[in-house]
Amino acid sequence: MSDKCSLALHTRVKDTRNLIANFSHYLDSNNIPYTDEDKKKKCDIFEIPNEKTDFITYKTLNGVGDHYYPLSAERKKYNRIGSDSMWNRIPVSGYNSKYKKQEQYLEKLNQWEEYCKLRGAKMFYNLNEKQNDIIKKGVEELERINQNMFDDLKSTIVYVEVD
Repeated sequence: MSDKCSLALHTRVKDTRNLIANFSHYLDSNNIPYTDEDKKKKCDIFEIPNEKTDFITYKTLNGVGDHYYPLSAERKKYNRIGSDSMWNRIPVSGYNSKYKKQEQYLEKLNQWEEYCKLRGAKMFYNLNEKQNDIIKKGVEELERINQNMFDDLKSTIVYVEVD
């Protein structure tokens, strides 16, 4: 058996991501409404018949698209979180996640980003120091709770000696 579990108790990926997604959704309530006109413009830019079509493969999306600005992955590095709105969703399936680095798609991505700016829509939100501090302290508190629960669970184990 390995010395360490594959998921450490301090790995709070889902809790943090869910918190960020809910905060982003709350912030999105003040974002520019995403209209049928915007939907049509997205389809025109990405040259697809509808938003449920992957703009790379032209097959039906296996989800709702990719967050162009990640919900939580860039929080620590750039102090920002991605919008959870359709403004920040690119019609591409998860297996095509390298599209951001491929030159042939940059023009469409830049056009969409420019259109969003023109409309005044936010694709991401910058976090201030207080917001970052609240998230950091919350994650630390969740780690303590997890450790306490784990310690309590371990204390319930009764080993019986076998003759």
